[in-house]
Amino acid sequence: MAGVNPSHVAYIESLQPYCGCDWTKRLARFTNIHKHNELLDVRHDLLYWGTLYPIPGTSAYTVNMHFEPAIYIFVDDGFPLVETLKEIESQVSQTLDAFEPEFLGQLKLAHYPKS
Repeated sequence: MAGVNPSHVAYIESLQPYCGCDWTKRLARFTNIHKHNELLDVRHDLLYWGTLYPIPGTSAYTVNMHFEPAIYIFVDDGFPLVETLKEIESQVSQTLDAFEPEFLGQLKLAHYPKS
């Protein structure tokens, strides 16, 4: 990578899937799902719970029931879709933050060229 700082090259290299970086491996996997018409595993569940409230002066209770449908989506390698996308978003943000000082330096040079 001509013109790129050697420490940046090493950092970028460490992010490659073949170097064991799981989140970039999953990112690469997501970019190919639509190309191969692969299906996602979708599961559903119904979460429910109740609360008993005693009725004063009686031995009876009022029952307040709560129901919450839940949908779980997994990619074919078993990773939950939403959680994996959140992890990728977080890691991309951290990667950009790591290069931010360099980006800011380049912006300053672009706006204030040397005379």
